[in-house]
Amino acid sequence: MCTECGIAFPAPKRGPVGTYCSPSCRAAAGYVRARADGRAAQWAADSRARRAKPATVFVCPFCGSEFPTVRDDRKTCGAPECRQALTARRMAAYQRNYKEQHGRWQSAQHHHSDRARARRRERQAEMPARQRYAAQYKAYDSARRLTLKAARVEVFEPREIFERDAWTCGICGEPVDPAIAWPSGRSASLDHVIPLSGGGEHSRRNTRCTHLACNLAKGSRLT
Repeated sequence: MCTECGIAFPAPKRGPVGTYCSPSCRAAAGYVRARADGRAAQWAADSRARRAKPATVFVCPFCGSEFPTVRDDRKTCGAPECRQALTARRMAAYQRNYKEQHGRWQSAQHHHSDRARARRRERQAEMPARQRYAAQYKAYDSARRLTLKAARVEVFEPREIFERDAWTCGICGEPVDPAIAWPSGRSASLDHVIPLSGGGEHSRRNTRCTHLACNLAKGSRLT
């Protein structure tokens, strides 16, 4: 049912059901709301002020035609050729500014490539680090797997170490909040006291609870 005229209208086959049966009902409802909050009165006052304003003679800068107007923001007389000339002037100014900033004119190819690069940067900023630097992480994981293969490995859950160390960072000594999730720098991380790259083993006695930021700052050093 239309909320403005009360007439039933068919619902669409897909998508949400509209509130009004036609654009005229939507406009009428909008005007009722405008009258209720005072916008309609302001519109009428603005219209009367424009009509009461004395007309001035506007001279088109492109064709030189003159005609009276009450608008202060006119740029052309409205003829198609004058509008095209105004667009060309604006594009010329834009190209000059672009050349000052980038040292070259912007062609259609550069325009699309610049937009593509901007979209690519936005997508990369939203990606997780593992997805953004997939090749680097793949090489790191391969090296880590080879190191673990050569080292002594115990099977245990990292949470065992976190609870054993009472959720306290073994590097900075501050408490680790279990509610903070990766990849926050304050999240829990499993650190090897003697790094795997330095011959350490993946065991309970060689691991400790740390903050992720402290673990990354330590890196492959002993301390």
